[in-house]
Amino acid sequence: MEALHHFSAVTGLSANSDKSSIYMAGVDDETKTKLLESTCFRAGSFPMKYLGLPLSPKKWTKLDCHQLSMKVTEKIRSVASRHLSYAGKLQVVNSILFSLHNFWGAVFILPQIVLKDVDEKCQDYLWGSSENAKKVSLVAWEKVCKPKKHGGLNIRSCRKWNMASVGKLVWLLVTDNEALWVKWVHGIYMKSDVDFWSHTPPSDCSWYWKNLNKIKLGMQQWFSQRRYMLTKDGNYSVTMSYLTLLANTDEMEDHTHLFVDCAWSKAVWRDIEQWLGVQVPQVEANMMLQFIHKKRWCRMKKEIIAAAHGARIYFI
Repeated sequence: MEALHHFSAVTGLSANSDKSSIYMAGVDDETKTKLLESTCFRAGSFPMKYLGLPLSPKKWTKLDCHQLSMKVTEKIRSVASRHLSYAGKLQVVNSILFSLHNFWGAVFILPQIVLKDVDEKCQDYLWGSSENAKKVSLVAWEKVCKPKKHGGLNIRSCRKWNMASVGKLVWLLVTDNEALWVKWVHGIYMKSDVDFWSHTPPSDCSWYWKNLNKIKLGMQQWFSQRRYMLTKDGNYSVTMSYLTLLANTDEMEDHTHLFVDCAWSKAVWRDIEQWLGVQVPQVEANMMLQFIHKKRWCRMKKEIIAAAHGARIYFI
C-alpha cells in the first residue's frame, strides 16, 4: 500500500475501493484475509477483463471463448451483412470478422475447437449458409485461404494466423532480451537456459508456456524441412527457390551470392540494364545506392535506376 499512498500524495488521486479488486494466487486464506483488510479492496475472480479481453491463469476452454464466437455470429446475423454479394461478403470476412478474431488471437493460444468454429462460421457466411438453409461450399476452405496469386481469395485461416501471431512471442524471446516479460520468463522458466531453441519446459510450468514451446517445435520443423533457413549474416530467407540457384548444393545462402554472384541474378540485372539503356555495376544494395548518388545524372534518372534496383531485389 506504500506505493499507492505515495502515488496519491504526489498526484492527488486515490484508488476507488468500490471499483478496485485485488487478484491473488498461491497464497493461503489467512494471507488473503490480511491483504483484503489492509487494502480495503474486494477479492477479484478470474476470468477478469482487461482492455476488453478476458484474462485467466487457467487453460482456455470453448466456454471461455464463447464471447468471441458470439461476436462473430452477431456480425454475420446483422441485416446489412446478409444481403451482400460474394465480393461484399469477402470484404466482411477479411476486415470485420478477421479483426474480431485477431484481437483475441494476437494474445492468446486459442483452443483448436474454437478456431475451427470461427473458420466454419466464416466459411458458411461466405457461401451463403445459415441456420435455416445449408449451402454447399463451392471451393474447399484450404484453397480459399491461399493468396490470390495461387488461386485463393487471400482469406487468413484462423488456425494458421493464431499460430503466426503467437509466434511473434517466440521471436521476441529470441531477439528482445530487454522486454520486461522476456526478463520475467528468463527469471521464472529459463533460469539456466540461455538458448530458447534448446530449452525444455519444466513439467510444473503453465499450460501457456508448454503450448508456446510446442509452437517453437513447429517453427523448428520449418527449418528442418528446408522450407526456411538462416543465412550466414543471421537473417531469414526462403530457401525453396534458392536451392535451384545454388544447384541443389548444401551451401548456406548469403546476400552477396544471391544479389551479386548468382548467374540468374546477373541475367535479371542485364535485362533491366538493356531495358533502361544504361550500364550499372552489379554490387550490393548499399554500394549500389552510393554509386547512383555519386553519378552526375539528372534526378529523374537516378530515381528510375534506384527504383529498378529495388524491383530487382523484390523480384529475386
